[in-house]
Amino acid sequence: MIIVKVIGAWGNQLFQCAIGRATSVKCDAPLKLDRSAFANCKLHAYSLQHFNTIEQIASLAEIAIFDAASNGR
Repeated sequence: MIIVKVIGAWGNQLFQCAIGRATSVKCDAPLKLDRSAFANCKLHAYSLQHFNTIEQIASLAEIAIFDAASNGR
């Protein structure tokens, strides 16, 4: 599974989604988006719902597993 942490304005979000999609196709793995950074972001809002993107949102449990793995736990 590929999880992309999405943050920034809509252009950055589209780029992050595109990179995640390309990686998921190359690795033959499902892509999920982590929107959790927007919970504390006052500058930008999640905007990919306005575009024709494949949106599968990662659950908090899935995000926690990847966070633990990336921290060596």
